Amino acid sequence: MESAEAAAGIRDGDRVAVDADTGTITDLTTVEVYTAQPFPPFVKAIIERGGLIESVKDKVEK
Repeated sequence: MESAEAAAGIRDGDRVAVDADTGTITDLTTVEVYTAQPFPPFVKAIIERGGLIESVKDKVEK
């Protein structure tokens, strides 16, 4: 996900939580919340399958 605000606001050492479904990025250290565009469904499916290689293997085996 991309968020210029998060990139500018989050510092080295901050703890961060990311909700890929909503695009919410929370800096747990400062409690700041940033918004990014969530991943499109096809990217989310690749991530859920364990990455691009596993996703392709999954499709080839079917």
